[in-house]
Amino acid sequence: IEAIFIMFVSVVFCVINKKVYTSQIFKYFVVMLTCSFITIYYVGYQYSKCIQQILILSIFVFSYEQFFIYNKSNMLELFKKYIKLTYIASLFGFLQEMLYCLFKVNIADYLGFYHSTQNITDSLIRMTSFLSEGGYFGTILIPSLIYLFYYGDILNILNRKKYVVLLASLFTLSPFVYICLCIIFILRIIKIFRYAKYILILLSFIFVSYGIKTIVSTDYAHESGGIEGIFMRIKDSYRMVSMINPHNLYQISSLNTSSAVLA
Repeated sequence: IEAIFIMFVSVVFCVINKKVYTSQIFKYFVVMLTCSFITIYYVGYQYSKCIQQILILSIFVFSYEQFFIYNKSNMLELFKKYIKLTYIASLFGFLQEMLYCLFKVNIADYLGFYHSTQNITDSLIRMTSFLSEGGYFGTILIPSLIYLFYYGDILNILNRKKYVVLLASLFTLSPFVYICLCIIFILRIIKIFRYAKYILILLSFIFVSYGIKTIVSTDYAHESGGIEGIFMRIKDSYRMVSMINPHNLYQISSLNTSSAVLA
């Protein structure tokens, strides 16, 4: 739905301005796609799924490029609207959580493109807001989190309301959100304390090593949701990589990579 919408908007801009832009980014993207097809040919992987993904990525790259080029003179106002939109989406997400906690009703079920409810506990669910999955919502919030908590909301767009976005991001259970928040926290600490980076590097190494060992050694149900679902995907990704034979790359096409995705 998002790809169709942004493609429609970009086509409207091109028709109105009677010009189509192709920057270096799009050219590099075409080169990358060409290399991908060559790699797939030698590895023997199926083209069908790759073409589907490439088509969507091409639409996104081309359409967003047209959109931002035509609006570059008004970029600051667009960014402010984006930050405010993430706040509104976060409020809707908390409404979603509250209704489920009180009445066990997920209002997102009434959205035609919604996938399924993923429980964190009996009373809490993975927050999706207007999106179909928590991972999608978390991804949309990441630029907002970087601006609000790394740069400190220098434009005073949300002020104290920014903590609503922070709390909403935690309920998405998106690994990328947690990684982003950890990086922001580490960089902020390094700015304050001179030698903090050495201690943080050591602690991060210990924490990651322990976490990976725990995740890999634990058995998870096939349809695990919430935090267990994230751990299950990490374990499946590890298992898939460990099964790859460097002397027989054609084996990749026979491996089950359906759940080996951090989303």
